[in-house]
Amino acid sequence: MRTKLVAGLAAATLILGLLTGSRPLAEVSALVLGLVCAPVAVAALAELCCGVPAPRLEKRGEAFVISTPFGSRRVAALEIRDVRHGVLDLTPIRHYGACKALLDTLLVNPEFSYTIIYGKSSGAFRAVLLMVPRRKLSEARLLSAALEVIKQLRPLGVEARPLKEPPPLPLKPKRGGLGLALLLLLAALSVMLLRAGAYALGGVLALYSVAALILACSARRHLHRVEGELLYLKANESMFTEPSYEELYNRSRWLFELLNSLEGYTIIIRLDRAPAYVGRLLERRAFSLYERATAFDKLSLMVKADRLLNAADRHFHRREALLEITLAVIATHRAAKALKRAFEVAGLSLSRALLRSPPLWGALSLP
Repeated sequence: MRTKLVAGLAAATLILGLLTGSRPLAEVSALVLGLVCAPVAVAALAELCCGVPAPRLEKRGEAFVISTPFGSRRVAALEIRDVRHGVLDLTPIRHYGACKALLDTLLVNPEFSYTIIYGKSSGAFRAVLLMVPRRKLSEARLLSAALEVIKQLRPLGVEARPLKEPPPLPLKPKRGGLGLALLLLLAALSVMLLRAGAYALGGVLALYSVAALILACSARRHLHRVEGELLYLKANESMFTEPSYEELYNRSRWLFELLNSLEGYTIIIRLDRAPAYVGRLLERRAFSLYERATAFDKLSLMVKADRLLNAADRHFHRREALLEITLAVIATHRAAKALKRAFEVAGLSLSRALLRSPPLWGALSLP
């Protein structure tokens, strides 16, 4: 919020300086605006020129390794081979019970974060479960935890086995040679601008090009090209609703039929059990909104506080688990458009990513 305020003030001052012909005012405001926008601008320039930095999943021994520029960690990977009971085979109440049992099974071990990769390409479905430990574990400990999950999934009708090769993600390695040359050219142009007296423009361009060059070089082994549109989870309104068993079942049937009809998509969902303090934060936020709504007599704040308090009540009194969800979708234009509408019906608002690396790091990186 403060960053947006500073950027807005700097932009207004820049316009004022241009209108009044005050070069010092325009130079200073342009420099401030460039510094405020630097993090986003540098990341966007590096992605545009050299590619999207993303974690790499590699096979090492019997386990897999998630590799990042900041380190690596062994993970366990399971391939879902068969699901005995599909959505169409269940009644609404049994469908709800199966979904809850699956989540309870996956989230029982607090040492792991779970990432589900589900996709369809060339008519073939692929479902992979990554078990990412929160600290470094030995290969034997990882395999033991993976076998335990396989045993727990079997009574639910889900057959899984250790993954043999990395899952096919729509990320292709990209060589950044041409992009690095372009960044060097921009750095040289910034020097020319500084010598010509354009200190604000030259300084900002020098900062952007050099920082993007450093970022691209530090992540050169992890640069990729994303093949398709990338959507990420922008807002989650589902936690404030209580759909009936029949409504959940009908949504699942519709999504099941939609996923079967689409082609060329990959859905990445990361699930974590939220820390205990998140429930208390919801409650405090609700009480704070109630106080403000009462003081200023604002109905909108009262409604928002009531929704937050209902969510906290479900957690504390009904013992419903609070989950942290990171969702990313890589798909063709047609599939992305259809999936965006489908998730919005379920209360999950997806948006197209301006910067592609943050959603990928959130879904695939280390916890």
